[in-house]
Amino acid sequence: MELVPEWAAMFFPQAEEQGVPLVAFTSSELRALICAVRRRHDWRDTAKMNVRALKELVRCADCEQEIVEETLCFYLAIMCDDVSYVVSLRRS
Repeated sequence: MELVPEWAAMFFPQAEEQGVPLVAFTSSELRALICAVRRRHDWRDTAKMNVRALKELVRCADCEQEIVEETLCFYLAIMCDDVSYVVSLRRS
């Protein structure tokens, strides 16, 4: 799973041609990117919108959508120290 080049280039200029693995980013960098996506769409700061924003930031060519969403929810739960991301998975 990697960040799309457009967003990754904000932190890694060489990312113009290719994506950068998600694990290359710190929590604060990812939070900044998530906030930027939310502002672009005028989305509220909720768990659902954060997952949606992070989904817009990443790409995974060979992954099923459900696996991508689960991975991003766990990533956000750890990054934000907020179990609501994991709880939302159980409701879906």
